[in-house]
Amino acid sequence: MDTAPLLLAIDTSAVGGNAALARVSDGHLLAATAYPREQRNGAALLPALRDLLRSANAAPGDLTALAYSQGPGSFTGLRIAATIARMAQSVLNCRVLAVPSADVLAAAYPCPPVSAAGPGQTLLVLFDARLGHAFITEYRPSAAGWQESEPVRMRTIDEIVATLSAPADGSGAPRSPEGGPIAIGPAALRHRASLEAAGFLVGDESAATPRLDLLVSLAIDRLRTGRALAPHEIVPLYARRAEAEDVYEERRAAARARRGE
Repeated sequence: MDTAPLLLAIDTSAVGGNAALARVSDGHLLAATAYPREQRNGAALLPALRDLLRSANAAPGDLTALAYSQGPGSFTGLRIAATIARMAQSVLNCRVLAVPSADVLAAAYPCPPVSAAGPGQTLLVLFDARLGHAFITEYRPSAAGWQESEPVRMRTIDEIVATLSAPADGSGAPRSPEGGPIAIGPAALRHRASLEAAGFLVGDESAATPRLDLLVSLAIDRLRTGRALAPHEIVPLYARRAEAEDVYEERRAAARARRGE
């Protein structure tokens, strides 16, 4: 058995999910697993994690850290990952790290040298939301790679195109992506035609798929810089409230109106 400190990384932000076991010392992946959407729930995920540990001849007590992809993404998947992280911290005394899902995709996309980046060079990471909306996080080049410049928020694709597209040249010709914003992520693929027509450079499928090795690497960076989470900080990253909360507030407001409050 590998006796080095081990980190378990979990990503349940997408349609399916995956997890990996890695050494904390160098980020080397010892084992990895993936599971489809129908298995992305607490009852199926825990046995999958057990089998992952067994495949590396490790036990839960060997874990010193757990990292999870914080979101945005699947509402249910994010809650499950955060719940497992809280359990691991409480029962196993693991240090817990949360990595924004957009950071994982941004870390995989080549970043131009700061001196070579155009004045408006922006990387947009887009995750799917409901009804023509996307969760958008903005990044700008820095000496250390892409750095977040605007935190995640929810916008319609039309709003993104209207406010962040490459400027038109007045000729009526299609806008050129040269120096314009770069869009990657699942929602960028879904809305490729609209984004490219507005002058966005849209990444391919590989730029929309989170990499476990980068989730591990970003988590270890956070661990080494003392960014492990306290129990109350182990939460998903939501850019909007859950639909159930919106429905509850609407019904509550309607009830108040009926009572004349």
